Amino acid sequence: MMNIPAFEVSETKKNRFAEFVSNFTHPPFLSIPTFIVLNLFLLDPHNFFVITGICVFFAAILPVGILIFWAKTITKDELDFPIKEDRRYPLLIVILSYLIGTVILFTLHAPPMATSLMFCYFSNTLVVFFINLYWKISIHSMGIAGPTTALFIVFGFFGSILAWLIPVVMWSRVYLKRHTMSQVIAGASLGFVFTGIQIKILYGFIFRINLDVFPIFWLVYAFIGPAIVLSIAGYLNNKGMKDGYTRKTIVFFGFISIVIYLYLAPIGATVFLLISGCLYVAIAFFSSPGFLWFDGIRRILDAP
Repeated sequence: MMNIPAFEVSETKKNRFAEFVSNFTHPPFLSIPTFIVLNLFLLDPHNFFVITGICVFFAAILPVGILIFWAKTITKDELDFPIKEDRRYPLLIVILSYLIGTVILFTLHAPPMATSLMFCYFSNTLVVFFINLYWKISIHSMGIAGPTTALFIVFGFFGSILAWLIPVVMWSRVYLKRHTMSQVIAGASLGFVFTGIQIKILYGFIFRINLDVFPIFWLVYAFIGPAIVLSIAGYLNNKGMKDGYTRKTIVFFGFISIVIYLYLAPIGATVFLLISGCLYVAIAFFSSPGFLWFDGIRRILDAP
């Protein structure tokens, strides 16, 4: 069997890097550059400052203030709440902040995308609240996929810059044991799908604009597909399924899906899939043995 070593980086440094990524990519923080970029493109200078100020206040400043206050209330020193029960009350207040922001933006006739994205912050967080009652889905993953959807709709593939954070954020959340792999994958998937569907509905029924959001689903496969493939490979390896019909069936359908994607997807999505796959592989090598992606790479390279 081929020995596939992880990169020689101490676990302490990996942990620090994972904590940095996790803190830096907290959803309210990422909302700031997202709204700034959108409004710079969609508004004139005078309205830009007013609308962007409202967006930043209700999507970032107020939610972060709420999280800090709640963290101190329950004597925690971080904005992350590993225990899902600790998330309930701050989530409810943050949801209210997003809703108020949406109403104000709509009243002021803000750009449809800014209003729609604020509404998606409200509705997606509401969905997270109910899921969180039973299962700790990743808010971080969803908090990247949602804004990426809005940016992609406005700027095309050039607007998907935030999506490149998804593999790193997934790794950090799982490495820190804040989530399972299924929870981070589910968060990113729902972030793309829910946001795309809601923006389509809002544009059609509220703003009377026919908007094509189907291309966003190419990003779902490009940025989440490799995570699923490596996770399944790692799971099968850990279960000792080196051969057999189960493994062969999964490999077959995985191969077919990639072929169909490469045949149908636009060139931009194809390039993104290839680069995204390389990024996931690099992160897998960076990870330690026992991390699903690392175990998946080992199995792929060791396979007869």
